[in-house]
Amino acid sequence: MTFAADALADRIALVTGGTGPLGQAIVDALVAVGAHVVRVALDTSTTAGVGPALDARIVDVAGDVTDDAVIARALQIADERFGRLDIVVTAAVTYLDHGLDTARADWLRALDVNLVSAARVVAAAAPRLARAPGGGRVVHLASIGGKVGIAGRATYPAAKAALLQLARNQAAELAGRGVRVNTVSPGWTWSAPLARLAG
Repeated sequence: MTFAADALADRIALVTGGTGPLGQAIVDALVAVGAHVVRVALDTSTTAGVGPALDARIVDVAGDVTDDAVIARALQIADERFGRLDIVVTAAVTYLDHGLDTARADWLRALDVNLVSAARVVAAAAPRLARAPGGGRVVHLASIGGKVGIAGRATYPAAKAALLQLARNQAAELAGRGVRVNTVSPGWTWSAPLARLAG
């Protein structure tokens, strides 16, 4: 993953799910080109970052992104440490999914992590993003799973399909405030969660 260094140097980013396979790669790429990152994750003790020199650019916030208090704390830390917020990347994810047999509680949990948390983070961050020099940016990690039918799956692709529509709505609503909203829809990416799914 590459970025234009001149566009991201000294930018301030908040990344949810920042210790997952894709989230960690995004954090590493951002700090490698000079951005500062507030990384939100359930467990920040198991990260494999870019090395001590660049890790100094990362501020960890341990907590569940489905908790609005955790989101508020992360934004407060961005305010206190950096005085602004330029970028939000929503990469928090759960693969909790039992297809047709998924229980109601699991549906609600999966949607809370994969969809509602992204909505809540952007809603809370929007006033700060609107003040970002040159305009704020939001990138949602969606999935090709949200665009095609997948046998044996239910919650994950449904949430990702909804995330694509959420991004369209947010883009329309925030455009007038100078905030761009986009999605990235990766295909299968080999990782520990995929290894567990594949056995």
